[in-house]
Formats: sequence, C-alpha cells, structure tokens
Amino acid sequence: MSNTVGSWALAAELEKDIDIMAGYVVNDQSCLTLRRSYIRAVLSALEGVLYTLREDIIRHGDLGSFSPKQRAKLLEKVYRNGVVQSADKYLPLEEAIKFMPKCFARHMGIKGFEFPHGDEGWARMKEAIRIRNKITHPKCLNDLNVSVADLATVATAKVWFKERVSSQLIVP
Repeated sequence: MSNTVGSWALAAELEKDIDIMAGYVVNDQSCLTLRRSYIRAVLSALEGVLYTLREDIIRHGDLGSFSPKQRAKLLEKVYRNGVVQSADKYLPLEEAIKFMPKCFARHMGIKGFEFPHGDEGWARMKEAIRIRNKITHPKCLNDLNVSVADLATVATAKVWFKERVSSQLIVP
C-alpha cells in the first residue's frame, strides 16, 4: 500500500461517483432522487476512505501499539472488561471520522495531527451525517426531502474533510 491517501483505488472510484452525481444534480436541480443519490455518494465515499485508513493500520501497522480499547475499535469488535471480544461492533460514522484519522496519523508517524472538531466544518459534517441518516432510514415521506441547503451542507462537509482532515494524512 502506498503512503498517500490519494492513491487508494477505492477512494478514487468513490470520488468519481460523487463527480458524476454532482453533474446530474447540477443538470436537474429539482430531482429529489438525484439529490439523495449525491448525498449517499458523498457519505459512502467518506466511509470508504475511513475503511481504507482502518485496513492500512490493521494490515501494515503495529496493533500492539494501540490500547486494547483502541484495538477493539480498529477491529470493530466489542471491548469489555479490558478484553477485545469476538462480537462485532461497528463504529458510528461520527465516531469513526474522529477516530480513524487519528489512528492513521499515529500509524504513519505523522506528528502534529489535530482533528478539527471545534470548527464550523465539523458542525457541517455532523449535520451531513444527520441528513444522510434521514434519507437512508426514513420514518416518513418528509424525510426524503432534500433541500438545496442540505446539498450545500453535504458539499461543505466533503470539502472540509478533504481540506482539514485528509490533507493532514499525506506523508511527504
């Protein structure tokens, strides 16, 4: 595996999905199906990047350098009574966004990584996750509505992650 996040084929392919969906939305801004698909594409791409970070750590890292609780999170297992259990436990996306980049930075020896959790971009990311969850797990017809403001929030969150988080993870 390469030392740069940008070279990963999964992330690159998912980025293509985003670009294609963005083009469709621009050409037909009134279509709610396209709006929802764009949002799903953006958040799926983010999950793909986080998965890639996690897999790189597991395959090429020293898991012993992480605490048992951190190892459990990396392996998506339950941590109970100081022991990593065999049962699966998947990290919620919001937690994974904060956790995986920190672990990857440590794994790659990147000094000074700071997760920008206190800025407006992080607030937009949490809102983007809420929007995605609403359309992915709808409880009523209104949950499927996606406004132009929702699209802007998701686009802003995407840019924020790229500029403020993943840009810190590139090894020179």
